[in-house]
Amino acid sequence: MIFTPHDRTQALIFDLDGTLLDTMPLHFAAWRETLRNEGILLEESLFRELGGLSSVAIVDALNQRFSRSFSPVALAVAKDRAYLQRIKEVKPIGGVARILCRYTGELPIGIATNECRAVTSLTLRSAGFASLVQAVVTSDDVDHAKPAPDIFLECARRLGVDPARCHVFEDSDSGLQAARGAGMSVSDIRLFPPDEAPQGDDGCPWEE
Repeated sequence: MIFTPHDRTQALIFDLDGTLLDTMPLHFAAWRETLRNEGILLEESLFRELGGLSSVAIVDALNQRFSRSFSPVALAVAKDRAYLQRIKEVKPIGGVARILCRYTGELPIGIATNECRAVTSLTLRSAGFASLVQAVVTSDDVDHAKPAPDIFLECARRLGVDPARCHVFEDSDSGLQAARGAGMSVSDIRLFPPDEAPQGDDGCPWEE
């Protein structure tokens, strides 16, 4: 994935799941396990349809789809437990991770995710990226998660950069909507061909 910042770009902001890190298969497995315990078979097509939403919003959508009354918080916590059992399997998405590492120390770097803070922190630490970012904003830090622009605006505030001078990397429609609503330029990584796995000499904290 080739990226050249615009002259006006003063900070880079990355979505986490499915953008910087290849966590979506792990989240799908965790949701599938959690819902199977409740008598629901989660199809991958539905999971993808709900991509980019916060866990609480996903539970709300599942309640509507299956005419259930799950507690959004309780079911999200159960799913997070199932995900954390798989956290050591997290790997970077090569092209995007190389961009983050390339501009570390040159531009401020932020993470803006609909995930909760606890899971985000553990995921970043497990993948080795926690020390490379200057601001991490999650759904716990704002009143409205993506597709509202709040997470990106708060990330820009913490980085001390005008939102119009931030460039975002995203992989979901809700994330793109949120970034554009914040007045930021954005790259949809789904439009780029898959990159080879990152190599150890790229200056990033992964193991070959």
